[in-house]
Amino acid sequence: MELLKLAALIYLQRASRNFSGTSPQIDAMVQKAHLILDDLENFNLAFPLLIIGCEARTDKQRISILKHIEKAMTTSTLRSLHGLRDILQQIWVQDDLAVDYELDYLQRLCPVLSDVGNLSELVHGIVLLRNSGYQGSNAD
Repeated sequence: MELLKLAALIYLQRASRNFSGTSPQIDAMVQKAHLILDDLENFNLAFPLLIIGCEARTDKQRISILKHIEKAMTTSTLRSLHGLRDILQQIWVQDDLAVDYELDYLQRLCPVLSDVGNLSELVHGIVLLRNSGYQGSNAD
């Protein structure tokens, strides 16, 4: 559940300001999310992997996310997991090509989140957060 909360916070911070640049606060959340992912035995929600994957800037981070996707695919039949690797690789290519400018965060994610399967998973994740009693974060 903590991983889902971190992914939601990262997404909300990025999307609410349409901010694609670097942020020490977001970097700290991403680092914590990677630690949580490394400790999980099973994990099969695509939304946190997508959001954390979008934050991957180094080859090491990207390889780590790809390994987590592969691991999740062995234990899940979710349709959204099967295309996630390709989607992230497309986003990473866009990031790598954007040398002298920052990409619009929402435009990067729009094709992904417009997919009904991914959108329904996002809504499911938000419902899980609400049902867990999560009230948001004081971090700003």
